Amino acid sequence: MRTYKLVVWNLTRATIVSFLLVVTCRAQMPPETPSAVPSLPADIPGIAKHYSVRIMGMLAGQQAVWTAPDGSVHIFYQYNDRGRGPKTTSILKLDAKGVPVAESVSGNNYLKSHVHENYTLTSGDARWSSNYEKGEKKLAATAIYVPIDQAPWELGLLAKSALGNGGKVGLLPEGEARVDRLDGLNLEFPGRQQHVTLYAISGLDFSPTYVWLDDAGSFFAFANSWFEVIPKGWESTTKQLQAAQDKAARARASELARNLAHAEPNGLCSHTSIFLMLSQPRFSRTKAWSSSGTASAALGPRIKSLRPPVLKSSMGPAKRCCPDCGTCTPTSPIMMGF
Repeated sequence: MRTYKLVVWNLTRATIVSFLLVVTCRAQMPPETPSAVPSLPADIPGIAKHYSVRIMGMLAGQQAVWTAPDGSVHIFYQYNDRGRGPKTTSILKLDAKGVPVAESVSGNNYLKSHVHENYTLTSGDARWSSNYEKGEKKLAATAIYVPIDQAPWELGLLAKSALGNGGKVGLLPEGEARVDRLDGLNLEFPGRQQHVTLYAISGLDFSPTYVWLDDAGSFFAFANSWFEVIPKGWESTTKQLQAAQDKAARARASELARNLAHAEPNGLCSHTSIFLMLSQPRFSRTKAWSSSGTASAALGPRIKSLRPPVLKSSMGPAKRCCPDCGTCTPTSPIMMGF
């Protein structure tokens, strides 16, 4: 018995000591960061303009842009999002109007897959190739190739090209982008001021892509609630940019609601071919109902006033019953959902 108690005591003491050692080591460890910031390559020249890439307000990477002695524009872009994230170098050759006539993108994409993308425009013949596609097209008007792994700075290039082309520009491989000027904003930083303008690019996604340009028409910032790219030193102005964008998005939503909404006769809103569960146990399918939940002859001459079928349910299977004929048929519970 004595030997058993001694063993228990030694095990307990060893457990306590181990726990205290773990706690002590943990306390001495440096604080964890949501995402380790990758370092910039040493070969980026000192003339490069640097941008901070931030995720949820935390520094996650960089974008560096510079013009080489041969006139080509170089863009280095990388960030770390919990082990994922791109690391690309884009090299662009621009014509006299600032439209890309050649571009190469190399590195790795967000999921760390190899990136090798090329675009050329020669005598009106556009050709492009990547790991995913290959194509060519004869151009009759100005068009800009949109890389699969595009750096944010290129949004400013696209917007500037469209603004110099009447607000629209063709996209390659397909499509068209429209750029609308929205609002200007004066940013202030200790000892510095900057006027920027918000533009909405339509045609890249289901909703507009917002980008900020400076007075020279060059890329200044890209920002949303999760992700932002902004010149180094101007990070504190992100909230101003985001607030202006949110205001523009709300104004767009209100305009869409006004332009797309339409009134039904007598102010009623009709719904057809739907499943409708009312406060009373009633069920309807492929009938026209007003917003009040009842069928109405006022919705149109072809719609008669009907009593909705009654849905009866007990511990057994649900049944859909016709109040006019008195017959009931089993109904799948899945069909009852609304």
